[in-house]
Amino acid sequence: MVLDAVSNAIPLQLPTGISDPMKNMSIRIKALYVSATLMAGCLLMLAVTQYAMRTLSVGGPIYSRIIIGKDLVADVLPPPAYIIESYLEATLALNDPTSAKQRFTRLGSLNKDYAARQSYWAGQNLPEDLRQALLHEANMPAREFWTVLEQEFIPALFRDDQPAAKSAYIKITESYDKHRIAIEKTVEIANSFVARGEASANSESTILTVAVLVVSGLILVLLVLVARAVSNGLVSPVVAVTAAMHELTNGNFDTPLATSTRSDEIGKMTRALVVFRDAGVENRRLETAQPNRG
Repeated sequence: MVLDAVSNAIPLQLPTGISDPMKNMSIRIKALYVSATLMAGCLLMLAVTQYAMRTLSVGGPIYSRIIIGKDLVADVLPPPAYIIESYLEATLALNDPTSAKQRFTRLGSLNKDYAARQSYWAGQNLPEDLRQALLHEANMPAREFWTVLEQEFIPALFRDDQPAAKSAYIKITESYDKHRIAIEKTVEIANSFVARGEASANSESTILTVAVLVVSGLILVLLVLVARAVSNGLVSPVVAVTAAMHELTNGNFDTPLATSTRSDEIGKMTRALVVFRDAGVENRRLETAQPNRG
């Protein structure tokens, strides 16, 4: 009924001038053709899925392009969470007091950037060792750096008090050195964290790839089983009924009709052939009996 409704709703006719390539195929060949098409589609889907997973996976082409871009930016621009540029600006201001005002403006901007990144990382779910290294061990001397810079170093340069400025510069150098050591430790911990993350992602990617392959294999096996079931349950009986009809039309009424017990359309067709066969047997019996009566 569903197929009839679909057929009525969608005309299953090819455009004029185009012949049906399956018109002259046997049912068995048509079934094999459909099964092969489904399997080919499944294999194509598997290939596309595998390609997409390899392309988007950690270490894949897209991932590598993103990492290259990030690495390039990291190599070109000083990181705001590392006060190396701030220390450079302070050094330049000490060596060239005439540029101090310009340096102080830049230092104010760098201080804001540093505070913003500290606030950002404080809100991230970092491993405890990485959080401790970045937000405490590296941040404490950095805060000392900014405090001495704002309260001692900059006022001394504004007063043109070089001895006081140099004394403050020694303090910020000590703070910077402590900060640099903590930053190097932070980088080591971060690299280890990234390596673990990539290893975990690769492991999960492998598991997912295997899962996709297993599921695809099961689908292929299921398609094979369905194709075989269709062949055994539909195609073979139809072929058998067709052969029986051919035998009956040739007068061979001893042809077995094993599918007559089925409850589907093939069974109904076979039972109609049983009636035809029985009538043929009866006619043959009557024809044989007439000469004997004479």
